[in-house]
Formats: sequence, C-alpha cells, structure tokens
Amino acid sequence: MSNSQVSDPDLTDAGPLVARANAWALDPSNLQDGLDLVAALAKVRCTALLDQAVRQVRMRHAANVEALEALCLALYRIDHFSEMLSVARQGLDIDPQRAALHLYAAHALTVRGHNVEAMIHSRDAARLLPDDAVMQYQLACLELSNGEFKNGWKRHNLFYTLPVQVTSLVFPDFPVWNGERVTGRTFLLVGEQGRGDEIQFIRFAEWLHQRGAIVDVFISQPIARIAASMSGVRAVFTELPPGPYDYWSHMLRMP
Repeated sequence: MSNSQVSDPDLTDAGPLVARANAWALDPSNLQDGLDLVAALAKVRCTALLDQAVRQVRMRHAANVEALEALCLALYRIDHFSEMLSVARQGLDIDPQRAALHLYAAHALTVRGHNVEAMIHSRDAARLLPDDAVMQYQLACLELSNGEFKNGWKRHNLFYTLPVQVTSLVFPDFPVWNGERVTGRTFLLVGEQGRGDEIQFIRFAEWLHQRGAIVDVFISQPIARIAASMSGVRAVFTELPPGPYDYWSHMLRMP
C-alpha cells in the first residue's frame, strides 16, 4: 500500500490504523500485519482500502494454503462471506483435503442461501474430521434445513459437546433426560440459543405435559410471558431455579 493511501484524509485521526498500514507497507510478506490491517479497515468501514488489502494478502500468499485459511477466518470475523467463499475456493484448489476451508465455504454458501452446494462442502469437512464436533454440527444444521431430520437431529446433539464458552449454554446439576418415562416426574425445560429457537421449541413443554410430566421452564426474559401463557407449564423462571428436578433437558435436544 503506497504512502498516499496510508495518508488518506479519512484516516488521519486513526493512529492505530495508520500504524498497521505502515507496518504492512514496510513488510508486505508478514501475514499477520496484513490480517491486522484487514480487521482494522473493517472496523472503520473503509471498504475500498479493505478490498485492496484483501486482494494484496491473497496475491502475496496465493500458494500458501495456511495463509488463505487464516484470511478466511479474518473475513469470517468481519462478516465478509462472499470474499471468504472466494478465498476458501482458492485454498481448496491447492489442497482439496483442507477441512477448515470446506467449513468456511459451507458457511459462506449457507449465509447466501445456497444450502445444497453448502452441503457438499460440509459433508467433506465432516468426512475429513469425523471427531470434530464443529464440523459435525454444521452438517447437522444443513441436514435439518434440507429435511434430513433423522440424521440431522442425531448429529445435532454434538452441539452439546462444544465448549461452554462457544455455546453459552447452561447445564443444571439435575439428572439430564435421556428418553425415560416422565409420568409424574418434575421436569425443567431449558431454553437455549436464539429467541426464535426458544419460541419454536417451547412446544415441547406441552409434549411433556401430555405425557404426565410436571413441567417448569427456564427461559430468557423476552420469552417468559409466552411460556407463562401455556397451559402445560407450571412455573417459568428467567434465572436457574434451585430445584430439585427429576429431569432436565435443553429444548433443541428434545427431538
């Protein structure tokens, strides 16, 4: 990047950004400087300079699949999915067995609504890393989106093996439900993920009630009134109740 570009009037007060641009200009072979510049330009929404920085990283590391994978991650973090797809494909031309690049390609395609094509990449990622819960969970979501419910729900349970810092899930200390009979049992149904997910899956409180369970719901505050309106729900909590309960389950685990 030339000095004239670094001195763009729109960036004169952005000291850290100028420093990153200068570092990249002094040593354009340094991948991390390029990635840092991409992140900084995205933060201040300098679209033209961002696009140029991405192109330069791609050109200077065109034969380095690890660098292209790192660039995909940088683009993922700033929601530049179209460019991420292009970079992932560039890397896959070099190494078709790179599972992470298949993951990025599948995600970019999913965001754009191309689920069938995304499934191809996601299956490759899951095949290459069969023990990786992230790869398997992404495939589960695509299977469910495409109506493959049996495999999708079975694979979806791997979501609950992901690190808590990734999922932000709550895991109560009561016995987790694994399909046992619930007649006469106290049951805590635990909300999770997005508010739309909670609205869709709170229906399982009624399913449990119809099978004789005494059902309480632990859910986010915006959905509490909806939960309280259900005839099959005894009590609604927006903070984890002390219990005890015979069983509990996350809502999306119920199917």
